[in-house]
Amino acid sequence: MMEFGSPTNLVDSRYSIASPLQTTLDYEPAVHWFDGGQPAHPLFDQHHTIQSITSQIKNKLLEYALEGFTLLIHESSISVSETVLRSLESHPEISKSVLATQNYGGIYLASRSDAREWTGKWREQDSTISLIHEIDALLRMDNMGIRALNYGVHAFVNDPEMKIDREQRLIPYNAICCKGENHIAVNKKCFLLSAENSLGHRDFLYDLHDFAHLTTATLCSELYGNQYHPHLAALPPPLTALIRSPNINLKQGKLAGTPLASDGIIFSEFLTRLFNDEWRAAMTELDSEKGLPKRTYGDLTARLAWSVAEYLMGRRSLTHNTTGELVTLENPITPVELAVLAQNKAYELTSSEMEQRVFFRGRVKAEDPKDDLEDLNAWERMNWLAKNKSWTYFEARNTVKHRAQKEAYRLVAEEFLALGEEKALCQMILDNIVYEDWKRGQRVNLWDLVACSISCKV
Repeated sequence: MMEFGSPTNLVDSRYSIASPLQTTLDYEPAVHWFDGGQPAHPLFDQHHTIQSITSQIKNKLLEYALEGFTLLIHESSISVSETVLRSLESHPEISKSVLATQNYGGIYLASRSDAREWTGKWREQDSTISLIHEIDALLRMDNMGIRALNYGVHAFVNDPEMKIDREQRLIPYNAICCKGENHIAVNKKCFLLSAENSLGHRDFLYDLHDFAHLTTATLCSELYGNQYHPHLAALPPPLTALIRSPNINLKQGKLAGTPLASDGIIFSEFLTRLFNDEWRAAMTELDSEKGLPKRTYGDLTARLAWSVAEYLMGRRSLTHNTTGELVTLENPITPVELAVLAQNKAYELTSSEMEQRVFFRGRVKAEDPKDDLEDLNAWERMNWLAKNKSWTYFEARNTVKHRAQKEAYRLVAEEFLALGEEKALCQMILDNIVYEDWKRGQRVNLWDLVACSISCKV
C-alpha cells in the first residue's frame, strides 16, 4: 500500500494567506491574480479577452436588471425623486453600478476592477454619490434589488441572442449550465414564463456563479463549457450520481445510499470542514517579522488535497461538516469513478478561479461569519472593493477547495499509475487534469471514454 508524500510539497506556493497581493500602485485587478501566480489553465493569460467577455456579459445582465428595477419603481407606491427617475435614462450606468453592489445570495456582481472604475470616476462628484445613496436605499426597500436581479437573470437567459438547450435530466432547477458563447442549457421546467413573473419573488432565485461559468465557457467552450449533455447523460445512474451528489447533507446516521465519493459531498462537506480547520490553524501561526500567517495558499491547497486523496484511497476518515459524522470509504474509488470526478472538476475549478474577475463572493449561509461588504452601503462597498488587494475568507475557501479537489484527483491518478491499475485510462485522466491532451491538440472528454468503455464491455 502506497502513501502520499509530505502534503506541503505538492503544490507551488506563492503568497501568504490573507496577505495583500501587491503593495505597489501598479496592481491591476483585471490582470493580476490573488495568490500571486498565473492559474495553470490555458488562455487564462488572455487578460483583455477575459475583460471584454466579462464586460459584455455583465453589461447585458445589468441592463436587464435595470429594466426590472424600472418596472418595480413604476408599479410601486414608494415615493421616488425626480432625480432618480431622470437618472434612469440619462445616467443608467449609476443605477447599474448600485445594482451590482447589492447582496444577491451572497454574491455581489461588482468586481474590484468595476469598483476602481466607478470610484475613480465619481469620487469628486458629490451629487453622484448622493444619487448612489438614494438608489441604494430604494433597492433595499422591499428587496427591490434582489427582485430586479431575478428579473435580469431571467431576461438574460431568454435574450434573443441566446441558444437554449432545455434538458430533462441532470440540470438542477433554476441552474444555468454554460456550454459556450451565448449557448446555455437549463432545466426544461424553468425559464418558461415571462421575466415579469420573477419580480414577485423577494428571495434570490439563481446562482450568479453561473456567470463565471459563462465567462470561462465563452473563453473556450472545448475546455470550459458544460459537458453534461450528451456526455455525462450517457453514463449509468451510479456514475452520474457522483456528480448529482444526492442527499449529501442528511442528518446523522442517514448517509446510507449517498455516494460517499461524490463531488458534492467532498466539496461541500469534507473540504469545508478541512478548510475551516486548516484556516484557523494557519491564522495562529504567524511570521514573527511580517505578522502574517506562515502558510501560503499553496500550502493550504496541498494539505487539503493530501487529506482528500488519502480518503479516496480508503486510508483515512473525514468529518462530514453538517452532521459531524466520521465517514470512511470501505474500498478505494476505482479509476472509472476517478475519471468521472476529474472531468467535472475541469468545469467547476476554472469558473471558481475566474470569479475574482466577475464578482465578489461573500457569505451564503447564515451560520457563517459576515462578509466584508454586508454592513456597508453601496458607495462604501465600491470603495472597499476598489482598495482591497487580498483574497477574503469566502473567496479563498471556494477556490482553494476546488484546487484541492483537483489536486487530490491528480495524486490518486498517479498512485493508480504506479500500481499499474488501468494504466491507459489513468494516463488519460492525468493528461486531462494537467492539460497535456490539450497541449497535444486533442482535448479528451473523460465521460466519453468511460461511456465507450462501458458500451464495449456490454
